[in-house]
Amino acid sequence: MLRLHFQRPLVQPSAEGQGFQCGQSPNSRLGVDLNKRIGRFEYDGSDLAAALQTILEIGDRERLEAAISRALPGRSLVILCSDGVPNTQLTVGLTTEGCARALVARELSDGTLRFLCLAASLLSPRPPALIAINEPESSLHPDLLPALAELIVNAAEYSQIWISTHSAILADNIQALSGVRPIRLKLVNGETAIETEEED
Repeated sequence: MLRLHFQRPLVQPSAEGQGFQCGQSPNSRLGVDLNKRIGRFEYDGSDLAAALQTILEIGDRERLEAAISRALPGRSLVILCSDGVPNTQLTVGLTTEGCARALVARELSDGTLRFLCLAASLLSPRPPALIAINEPESSLHPDLLPALAELIVNAAEYSQIWISTHSAILADNIQALSGVRPIRLKLVNGETAIETEEED
């Protein structure tokens, strides 16, 4: 088990904008009210589309697009909605090179959805003072971990970050990007202990 802790000064994000703009139509798995702009991401991910759209409109769009491009090469994020339909919902979609249409949330893998949820949490335009994530590597393909490490380190610009992970790949990538050594734990006689530098 590795525990990572990052702390940098809290910077206040910009003020929120108004309304959403939509394009195409489709179905929704993780849809939300079209007029909802969010400051916090729901624990169950039910407002993932609104969280990502908020980042695209008033947050760090470039960082979100770069993270998706790095983690999911050949794919681009789209937020879909039904034009002209009252009480419509937004839904997450990913365009893929060679695919005639965007794949919507219900067609994406759990790992892809989890990565998008983590990105939405870590790139919030209104970051919390503290973000704690237990085993963010769960359900993620190892190829996604370098992009996740970059998101985590970048989020430390605005929030104190606590990560608990079993992934040496994730911990090593975070250390390489941030210069912060992880706290490594071990089991000694049935008790959790911190490894010393000599034991590394």
